[in-house]
Amino acid sequence: KGAAVSVAYTAPTANGATSNNAIQDTAGNDAVSVSVASSGVTNSSTNDTTPPVIGTAAVGTTGLVLTLTYNEALHATTALTTDFEVRVNNVIRTVSSVVKSGSTILLNLSTAVFGGETVSVAYTAPSASTLTSNNAIQDSAGNDAASYSNTNVPNSSTEGPPRLIAAAILAA
Repeated sequence: KGAAVSVAYTAPTANGATSNNAIQDTAGNDAVSVSVASSGVTNSSTNDTTPPVIGTAAVGTTGLVLTLTYNEALHATTALTTDFEVRVNNVIRTVSSVVKSGSTILLNLSTAVFGGETVSVAYTAPSASTLTSNNAIQDSAGNDAASYSNTNVPNSSTEGPPRLIAAAILAA
């Protein structure tokens, strides 16, 4: 899609045999040479060659899920937990699982992010591959998303450290 296409064919010495190495019709007539200058080439391919791009990232109110939203639907095979680095107040937080849903990746965190903490995420893509079976964030055509680092993440967590709600003095 969008790639330049050029075509050239040089016919071998013409002969009447249908077994020669020329491009032929069913009657054995050899095709003539073709050059790009004499043939207009139009690339009408509809193959998707554009990788998905991250649009937004956010920590939800529970503080346990970091949601990454991409600009298109993603393939079911996705990245591994070790492909992500989540930092909370610049300390690495373990990603316990990765779940793909439509155009989003949900990173389930080992412990909750508290409200007011600073969060960032990085993604390290594996070696580029057009196979849809590699462990990468990719669209249904197999286009792998690019790596990114230290992306700041809005934090909507309402979680926090334990707070004293009530106290009572008991008589002995």
